[in-house]
Amino acid sequence: MTIHRRRGRPPHDDVLTKTEWSIVHAVQHGMTTREIAKRRGVSFDAVKFHIDNAMAKLGMPNRQALRRWFRTPRGSALSAQASQGSTTCAGVRLYLFQGEGEPPPQSIIYFGVPDIQDAYDALRARGVDFINPPHFIHRHADGTEEWMAFFKDPEGRPLAIMSKVTL
Repeated sequence: MTIHRRRGRPPHDDVLTKTEWSIVHAVQHGMTTREIAKRRGVSFDAVKFHIDNAMAKLGMPNRQALRRWFRTPRGSALSAQASQGSTTCAGVRLYLFQGEGEPPPQSIIYFGVPDIQDAYDALRARGVDFINPPHFIHRHADGTEEWMAFFKDPEGRPLAIMSKVTL
């Protein structure tokens, strides 16, 4: 009996592959191609290939446009979240740096929101200029996803809205 295997990537119903989504979110988080390659343990060329594929699929002219593009992956907790229409903060998280060498120039305050898509849209409508759109940051062992979008306060200090979403 001969088993025939399909060649190429398996079919999926989303605009990007899982790897492309991961790399696009890293780009949106401000990482360079070299930093993404190092973190993922792959070559610089592999990351560049996935970035180029994602930009071609999405019709993006350049990396800056890709950084501002927003859509949620199918099957993510955020895409399944019911819209609550609220932009109130659900909590605040403060990121402080502690480690060897020079500390970064500032800390970052993360404002927890129940629905990051609604908060992002509402704040943009009020004139907030985001550094990047909401993007996936981390998946916890229980499946909870963390999504963030960064912007600057009027004095140029970084702030972020963040949402924890569970399927």
